[in-house]
Amino acid sequence: MFWSMRRVIPFVIGAFFLSSEVLVLCHAAEKTDEEPARAAESSAPALSADEYLVSAKDKLAISIVGEKDLPPVLEVSERDGTIKYPYIEYVRVSGLTVIWIEKLITELLRGADPKEIEKLITDLRGGADPKQIEKRLTDLVRGVDPTKDGWFIDPQINVMVHEYSQKLFYVEGQVKSPGQFTFTGQNKMTVYRAIIKAGGLTRIAKKTVILITTDEERNEKRIEVDVSDIRKKIAENPELDPPIKANDIVFVPESFW
Repeated sequence: MFWSMRRVIPFVIGAFFLSSEVLVLCHAAEKTDEEPARAAESSAPALSADEYLVSAKDKLAISIVGEKDLPPVLEVSERDGTIKYPYIEYVRVSGLTVIWIEKLITELLRGADPKEIEKLITDLRGGADPKQIEKRLTDLVRGVDPTKDGWFIDPQINVMVHEYSQKLFYVEGQVKSPGQFTFTGQNKMTVYRAIIKAGGLTRIAKKTVILITTDEERNEKRIEVDVSDIRKKIAENPELDPPIKANDIVFVPESFW
């Protein structure tokens, strides 16, 4: 009996230390994998003026060189994505970059047809080729005479985002801290960064997650995103990690394997 206990006790102690070591290694591996991801999320690159799309409740600073009596800051309407600007009334700006807002307001002040400008805005928001829109805008204003049709002959417009609105999004399913989160527009939020904000995937999470978003016409779209090893892949192809918008949902299903 004593002999068998001498054999068993070292085995039990050895097994204990072995299992403890395995747990430590698993935790270290998990931590090693998550730390760069958290760093990537916290250092998300700021979007440039030709990348960020203005959205509802953003506040825009719009000025015309030489004009001092104009409102310095305008908030984008949550109802229809417009601003009310002197001389030209309502302009739909949500879904456009500040560069395009500058161009379109300039031509409206010079006398361009508001209905034709609205058509261009609709197509831009719908994903039309900006080069084609540029050409159509050039053709549109070719026949405009600012001295007869417009308020200004050659207005110098400056547009910038004065204040970014807080945008809500949701992460549901097999993440460690599911729930509602926020981001501001100056930094790019993506599916991968959203998962990291929710604490990362659980051990039983499926590696193909679903982005539930909407298009400009408020139609629901479901996009499957493979997040396995995505941190390495997006360096070569950023499109593998799609951006998310306000009110989007990232759903992480449970893996059955």
